[in-house]
Parts: sequence; structure tokens; C-alpha cells
Amino acid sequence: MEVVHEALIRHWGRLRGWMQENRKFRIWQQGLIVALQQWVDSGKDEGALLRGATLAIAEDWLQQRGREVSKPQRWFIENSVELRERERKQKERLRRSVVGGLVCALFLSSSLAGLAVVNEIRKTDAEIGRLNDNAEKYFEINDQEAALAEAIKGGKILRGSIWKPWIGGETQMSATSTLREVVYGFQIKTFKGHTGEVNSVSFSPDGKTLASASQDKTVKLWDINSGKEIKTFKGHTNSVNSVSYSPDGKTLASASRDKTVKLWDIITSGKEINTLKGRTDVNSVSFSLDGKTLASASHDTTVKLWDVKSGKEIRTLKEHTGYVKNISFSPDDKALASASFDKTVKLWEFKSGKEIKTLIGHTDFVNSISFSPDGKILTSASWDRTVKLWDINSGREIKTLKGHTESVSSVSFSPDGKILASASRNGTIILWNLDLDDLLVRGCGLIRGYLQNNPDVSAEDKHLCDNIKR
Repeated sequence: MEVVHEALIRHWGRLRGWMQENRKFRIWQQGLIVALQQWVDSGKDEGALLRGATLAIAEDWLQQRGREVSKPQRWFIENSVELRERERKQKERLRRSVVGGLVCALFLSSSLAGLAVVNEIRKTDAEIGRLNDNAEKYFEINDQEAALAEAIKGGKILRGSIWKPWIGGETQMSATSTLREVVYGFQIKTFKGHTGEVNSVSFSPDGKTLASASQDKTVKLWDINSGKEIKTFKGHTNSVNSVSYSPDGKTLASASRDKTVKLWDIITSGKEINTLKGRTDVNSVSFSLDGKTLASASHDTTVKLWDVKSGKEIRTLKEHTGYVKNISFSPDDKALASASFDKTVKLWEFKSGKEIKTLIGHTDFVNSISFSPDGKILTSASWDRTVKLWDINSGREIKTLKGHTESVSSVSFSPDGKILASASRNGTIILWNLDLDDLLVRGCGLIRGYLQNNPDVSAEDKHLCDNIKR
């Protein structure tokens, strides 16, 4: 063990350098995929091919790590090289056809102007790179406001610069990637109060309250605006696995490892209304839109639908091969989603109980799912410490949110769909902003209040977002 430790210390610089180099390559390759798709979408227009410094960087990576570049990506780069050579030859023929004296005069004037342009491009490229590096450093030490401010500065320069087409491709990709990472990772508020792992969270229908279920055998209600605890429900004799509001916001259902589902009055008495007893650990519960049906997911790999009024079982869904951890109705009540330890999420037709599609992408157990209010997006939380957003119609993954340091046990959308709550095994709840349309606008929205109210912020920074539309 000591030998391994000494080897790590001795070669740490080399390992760190390799990791940084690999990260740069992956950022570049991500941008290349986007550029390739734009070229294909344009009907393979030559104007969409790589040029200048961007092409030079691509050639360099192709030479260094060609085995990791796919055939379509390689073909895209080779077509760009061929275009460059054709244009070079055309320019050479034109140069030879021009009168020598005129060529000399033009060469002299263009060289002076060209030198100034090159210097300006290099200066802009270096400034964006510096801001990008600063943002990453601040983000690594959890100084989110400073990270966001630096990332916005770099993004503004990149967006407004007349030299953008000539700024290094790697710089452009890195700046955009960093801004996206900081904006997506910006935490609005963190709630702490449970003494055990938080297994589930759920927003009230009016979006003013958040409910959480924990291994400490309790259910807590939180005020979203203040972040303060409102009430604690006690009654379960084992870990509480799931919590769900009824559509009218008057009742809360909680599922537990004590093999029961409890219904709580959260408006008047704040007391337990009823207890539904099962045969195995109940992992999740969810109300239908009309409040007449309750769905439950359990350790026996099934999903069961129950009549709330009579307490009788309506239907059992059997397709998962592992524990079913979470169940959720779509906003229109036409579909159900279930998350399982088989690492998949399944979509079911509510009325018939038939499986619609299976979503595959997580690398570990899937703990929780939640539909967006418009029913177009499904989010899932996993042991792989990520939260994924899925397009319901296509079944494709939209985005992966990273920030939790332990297994993500639960996710829930706010009623307006603009906030996503995620809870982890270390008892922490994170609220994420999910307006993905414009990174700069969202970033300024998050940081504007901080910049204006913090006396230590420079005058320049306080006006950082003045020309960004609110």
C-alpha cells in the first residue's frame, strides 16, 4: 500500500496533466459533434466546414488521438482540409495573375492591418480563456457567485466580439461549457434538518411547500421562500421511502419500509388520517390527477394501482426485473412512469397497463422520477449521483445534472416547472433552476441580486448584466 501511495505522489503531476489534457480533448470533441451536425443540417454546405485556427486544432487532435475520433468526425475534418487546400490554390493562382507592383503595395498595407487584427484576436482569445479559468477555479471551491460572474464576462465577450469566427475553437467550446456548467450547477437554496438520509421530496400543488421523507422515520414540511421547517409528521416505525401530495393539496401520502402507506391531513389537524397495510416494503406512492387512484411501487418488482376510497387493488404491472423504487402519474393521467433497480425507467399506459417505452441511460439503480407540469419532460434520479432529464415523446436524454456527492434519492418538479428539487443520501436537498433557453439571461437572473446588494463587489461587476435582457 505504501508503494502505491509513493508512486501516486511521484507521478501525480503527470497524472493530473493527463486528466487535464483528456478533459480538453472531450470538450473539443463535444464541440466537433455539434459542428458536424450543423454541417449535415446545412446540406453539407462548404460554409459550415471548419476553418482557420479551429481546423488547425482539429488536425492536431486528429494526429494525437485519431483512434478516438469516429469516422464521420474524421470525414468532416478531412473535407475541411480539402476545402482549405482548394482555397489556398485559388488564392495562389490569383496572386500570380496580379501585377507585381500592385501585389507589393497591397501586401504592405494588408500586412500592417493584418498584424493588428491578429494581435486583437489573440488578446480577445486570451481574455476569454483567463475568465474561463477563473470561473472553473471559483466553481471548484464552491464560490458560485464569483464563478458565475467570471463565466458571464467570458460569455459576453465571446457573444459580442467581431472576432468570434477567428477565436480559437477550443476557447469558444470551453467558455460555453463552463458557463453551462456553472448555470446548471447554481444552487438556489439548501434545506437541512433531517437526521437521516432523505429518500423523497415533493412540491405542494401551489408550489409554496416542499415535503420530504427520511430514514429518520419522519416526514417534514418546508416553506419554500424562507427555507424554514413548518411541521414534522411522526408515526412510521421504519424508514419513510416516499411522499406525495394529493391533487387538492389537502392530503399527504407517505410510504415506508414498515410495509404501510399513511395518509396525513396537512391542512386542519395535521394528524394521520388512515394507514394502508401491504405485504412488502412500500417504496413509493403517487396520486392520480383526480385523486381517486393511488399507485404504489414495492420490493416485489411490481407496480400496483389502488382505489383510494375502497382500498382495493385495481391492477398489477409486472415488467421490471428489479425493485421498483418510484412511481409517478403524468399530468394528464394518461401514463405512469416507474423507476427500478434494474437501472431503467418504464412508461406505462394508465388505462390498459401496457408498457409504452423503456428509458436507458443511468449506470446504477434509478431511485426516483418526476414529470414536468406540461408532461413533456421526465426527470430521474440515480445511485450514479446524477439527475437526468428525458424527452417523453422521443425517449431521448436531454440533459444530465451533476452536483450531488452521493446517491440522488429523489427528484420533484415545482408546479411551474422552473425549479427541480433533488435530494441525496447525505440529507441534503438541492433546488436547481431549469430555464435552459438562454444561459446568459439565466445566469444574470441568478446573480443580479447578489451583485447589487454585496458592498464588496466592484462597480464594474455590479453593471455586468446591464445590457442583458431580464
